[in-house]
Amino acid sequence: MENWKTIEGFDEYEVSDLGRVRRAVAGINTHIGRILKPNTVTNGYRQVRLQRNGKPKNELLHRLVAKAFLPNPSNLPEVNHIHGKHDDAVSNLEWRTTIGNQQHAAQNGLKGEGVYFNKNSQKWRAYYYPTPYKEKHLGYFITKEQALAARNKAVTGMGFIL
Repeated sequence: MENWKTIEGFDEYEVSDLGRVRRAVAGINTHIGRILKPNTVTNGYRQVRLQRNGKPKNELLHRLVAKAFLPNPSNLPEVNHIHGKHDDAVSNLEWRTTIGNQQHAAQNGLKGEGVYFNKNSQKWRAYYYPTPYKEKHLGYFITKEQALAARNKAVTGMGFIL
């Protein structure tokens, strides 16, 4: 059975433990129970557009589900998709540290290798994310293997196990 809870700060909406959002209060041209269709943003996460005091705000679906259904007694900052971003159900989510979230992505091939071929420089570029949305550039390398070695050395020093 699907369980619903009011979204904190958005009393006109409810989120379910299966990763769906619906209207809890009738609005202009909307009715109670209408399921909102999420959009997928460029990084693969799904978001819904909610309104508060007539102003629209985009909210990440997995974070809404986690805040409503997953206890976070250690006050961890990030929500991790256990089996990938395709499923926002509470059973596929867990709270993690930033490094723990990145470690999970690296171990499961969910974040990419952290290297790519730069056409302008004709070299391999290595990078990683020490914190969300903050990329750390590690340099350009002649071979992919050199770039991977530099990235692996950097993230292993952060506590990653690759």
